[in-house]
Amino acid sequence: MKLKNQRNTNLELLRIIAMLLVIAHHFVVQGIRGIPFITTNPNTYVLYFLSMFGKIGVVIFILISAYFMIESKITLRKLLVLGGEVYFYSFIFLVIVLAFLRPSNISPALIGQSLLPLSHNGYWFVTCYFVLMLFSPFLNKCIKALSQKTLLKVIFLSVLLWSIFPTILP
Repeated sequence: MKLKNQRNTNLELLRIIAMLLVIAHHFVVQGIRGIPFITTNPNTYVLYFLSMFGKIGVVIFILISAYFMIESKITLRKLLVLGGEVYFYSFIFLVIVLAFLRPSNISPALIGQSLLPLSHNGYWFVTCYFVLMLFSPFLNKCIKALSQKTLLKVIFLSVLLWSIFPTILP
């Protein structure tokens, strides 16, 4: 019998793998500039392989989060804590940018995005997660109303459309 606060090491390992996939994707896509992907260099294939699983990592991470959210209650306090953390770090990053960059390199759009990160999609993943939290009570009711067979079909179709296709198609 599993205790309520006992960790599920399989899910923790899967979460770590998902994070590594996302980090590898970001390393290739945003960390390495100027490497053309239209060459026959063997390194290019390694980089492409590393970058193509980032979306799968995001989907895995969201599925694990949704698994834990299905029985939890979303409260105003949880939403405010998440929003407060996003605003706090966004403001800190803005202060750092303002301190170290020339004013000519700072656009009004950057300032607006930093001051309103959730509504301006400054951090797309957190914005999506915030919206998922808002909708989760309704989604949970829909999920619980489905039969297991129908739910498996929905999961399969979702993984196919939002993970497999975007990974293998350019």
